[in-house]
Amino acid sequence: MVIKKKSDIEDFLSHFQAFSEWDGTKHYLTFEDTKNKGYLTLMSYPNEGFTFYRKNNSFWDMKEHPIHENEIIGFLWKHRKALNSYLKAAEYLLIESH
Repeated sequence: MVIKKKSDIEDFLSHFQAFSEWDGTKHYLTFEDTKNKGYLTLMSYPNEGFTFYRKNNSFWDMKEHPIHENEIIGFLWKHRKALNSYLKAAEYLLIESH
């Protein structure tokens, strides 16, 4: 999967579980934030929506930030280069494991 248009983000979000890890409480994925030289973690709690967490050389969030459904597409669109790098690596690992 590659994010080329905003509708691709909607597809990605509807299949978020397939691209993320489960820690017993939430699905999450961490990808490199190339703009700020750090990392972004996107989390999805069952029946509660999405949150995000940022960490880089300048700062890190003390807690998760809820992100509303109408904001998440813009947020991921802004970070699509980093998200695409993550998705390409995930696809490669999936192919290698078969």
